[in-house]
Amino acid sequence: MGPMAPFQGTVIGTERLLEAMKGSGVRRLLLASSISVYDWKAARGALTEESPLERSPYTRDGYAIAKIWQERLCRRYADEHGIELVVLRPGFIWGAGNERPEGSIGASIGPCHLVFGVGRRLPFTHVVNAADCFRVALENDASVGEVLNLVDGHDLTAWRFEGEYLRRMGLPFQKEPKGK
Repeated sequence: MGPMAPFQGTVIGTERLLEAMKGSGVRRLLLASSISVYDWKAARGALTEESPLERSPYTRDGYAIAKIWQERLCRRYADEHGIELVVLRPGFIWGAGNERPEGSIGASIGPCHLVFGVGRRLPFTHVVNAADCFRVALENDASVGEVLNLVDGHDLTAWRFEGEYLRRMGLPFQKEPKGK
């Protein structure tokens, strides 16, 4: 996948969708954004909907750039066309078929599983929880105009998540170090 793939699939695809929506009578747009739009360095502590957005997007990866542009595009469209906009920003979505979201924990090299920032708290959401949040946001008028982070309330460290993943896969793992 080339460096333009996230932009093409996300931004260009969204432009095409919004163009097709014109005159359709659609009144609400529910955007599946991402917590990658935040300025993680400036967040200082818990990431919330009030955390600052990335101010230097081009220092980030293609996915973050694409999601930042997608949000801008949808906001402009909603303002220009009187569409109700709801922005949902899921954390790392995991579940059947994506038990260990790529890039969220660390890296696997053969039988070795590297965990970056073992004590780091992870912004995960299970696919079933995310789907339920999307349903509620569509059905509930109180969600209009809101930006909502979708993160399960688990106080889960990277080390613990990786250990539970390895256990589910039947792979050997080292118990969590004390204090993590």
